[in-house]
Amino acid sequence: MEPLHHCFAAVQSFDLALPATNTVRVSLSTILDLPTRRLESSFGAWRKSLALLILSPPEREEWMGLKVSVPREIQWLLGRAAAKDALRAYFREKADRWFAPAELMIRNEGTGRPVVSGGWRTELPGRPEISISHTDGMVVAIAAGTDDGGHVGVDTEKVRTPSQDLLDGAFAGAELALLPGCAQEPEPWRSEWVFRFWCAKEAVAKALGSGVPLDPVQLAVSRADARSGLVAVRPPGGDEALAATFRRGRHVLAVAVSTRRRP
Repeated sequence: MEPLHHCFAAVQSFDLALPATNTVRVSLSTILDLPTRRLESSFGAWRKSLALLILSPPEREEWMGLKVSVPREIQWLLGRAAAKDALRAYFREKADRWFAPAELMIRNEGTGRPVVSGGWRTELPGRPEISISHTDGMVVAIAAGTDDGGHVGVDTEKVRTPSQDLLDGAFAGAELALLPGCAQEPEPWRSEWVFRFWCAKEAVAKALGSGVPLDPVQLAVSRADARSGLVAVRPPGGDEALAATFRRGRHVLAVAVSTRRRP
């Protein structure tokens, strides 16, 4: 029996009101403390059970054809679980419809950007945008309706001491100078904001619709506000885009939405 009323992820919905853009209703789902050890055990029986519960027939074929390591396979499955829970919350709010995970199909475009399809499209108008991210110990996904053809992006990272290679490769000196309160705050605060900046860059790149993140050096953090968590990112040759950043336990995440600007 498919889990019609069961969620695999913790889901919350909220209005994301970024300056100079339309307010967008976002469903955010997170899976923390990943059950990696269990999913790696029993010769793959737990992974197979999860796949049968959440994947549509075409997705099961894709899953069975994956040529990746077991940890990467687990991330892929849990990413699908999180994304489908976000979508289910979106449809419950928007159309008062309950869907089982396997009724919703997620595929990747040629650029790598995930998109949702399935039989529901014959009954409900529009198509929500989705984005998925995973890192050590956390999987996150968002779903949102962008009626003007925009895209969404989400990214997450575990907070840790950043390596010098990351600092040199992903940020210019002017960006690092924008880290909030670095001279007054302890090292953990600086590390958190380094990864907020990184996630903001990745989320904005996804929201721009490329599917594949741009070179992080090409995306410049132009300002940040420690009180609101907003981080402004300027893509090459483009207008400044904003990402909302959050702390979730040992992780940070960023959400970005590209919409038409209000007149």
